[in-house]
Amino acid sequence: MDDPVAATTLEKIVKTGLKIKDAVLTARHNQEACQEIGRRVLRCSSILSQMQQAGMMDDASSPAATSGAVEGLQGTLERALQLVASCQERSIQHFFFIV
Repeated sequence: MDDPVAATTLEKIVKTGLKIKDAVLTARHNQEACQEIGRRVLRCSSILSQMQQAGMMDDASSPAATSGAVEGLQGTLERALQLVASCQERSIQHFFFIV
């Protein structure tokens, strides 16, 4: 190309295209991670529900270590919820900007 302006514009287009490709891969990776978080949370919820039904989570039968672990799990799940909600917001924003 003899036109330096056109060559610069073409270079910018190629770089922008590569950035979009990277962003799409990141979004796909984030979506997969969010789905995996959801699967693991459902598994934990099912186990805890079964333990509760079996009376294993009663205060009298539950040692302090178990109680602390359950509280730690609650904090972890709250953080997971924040991450998944953030992922959903990005997906919605991505949809509106691409369409």
